[in-house]
Amino acid sequence: MVQNVAEITPHATKVFNDFWPGPLSVILPKKSNVPLNLCAGLDTVAVRAPVHEKFREVLRKIKSPLAAPSANKSNKVSPTQAYHVLQNFKNECPPVLDGGPCKHGLESTVLDLSDDIPIILRPGPISQNEIEKCLNTPVLVKDSTVSTIIEKQKCPGQTLRHYSPQLPLILTDSFRELKSLPLNFDSDIILCFEKDEEDYFKNRNFTTIRLSKDGQSHEIAKNLYHCLQKADSIDKLRILTHKIEMPDALGIAINDRLTRAAS
Repeated sequence: MVQNVAEITPHATKVFNDFWPGPLSVILPKKSNVPLNLCAGLDTVAVRAPVHEKFREVLRKIKSPLAAPSANKSNKVSPTQAYHVLQNFKNECPPVLDGGPCKHGLESTVLDLSDDIPIILRPGPISQNEIEKCLNTPVLVKDSTVSTIIEKQKCPGQTLRHYSPQLPLILTDSFRELKSLPLNFDSDIILCFEKDEEDYFKNRNFTTIRLSKDGQSHEIAKNLYHCLQKADSIDKLRILTHKIEMPDALGIAINDRLTRAAS
């Protein structure tokens, strides 16, 4: 199917073999049969082979690649369960094929292979280190703090503000900095990563939502968007949390999503 829509480069063949099917989107030069309105007017196209068996069955039945947007309104929190989609679109919602909760909870890693130097445009479950080992070459990572509003975006999630809840999200660099803010238990919800953090704020009468039982990045990633959706449903004025200190791929991706959600 990829051969029908994109020019496959040697680097692309390597990452397909190592990471597909899985949470890696690859940007390649598009073929002329791909409409420009599917690619934001660019000469590239992003392709991905999903691992979920229910969706792979859909692809086998239609025998064609699918062009599909994310199931969320522009710049808002991504859904990780079917009822999030129903909740967000309400009467405008199309039929939903419910495949259960998302395994990773965060969007795929986006790797740009349309030029000579591989660049990760959006961090995700597949890490820079894993891709560098696969390709045996350095891989750059785009700075998530640099806005790309003027230039055309090669993939979603590149604007400074993205993945945002309805309530404003305040993000600090550390738990220590979060504690030092002028907080108000009447108006603030605190997103906590561990039990100790939750106990600290609960003892001070704050409304809290805990993202994990043990502070592991895979559990935080899986629960992040669900907890942001949950926080939006509570009658408060602000959501507050801090970045996590985890150097793994999911830790980097979590901080990327939190930074954009708080911008």
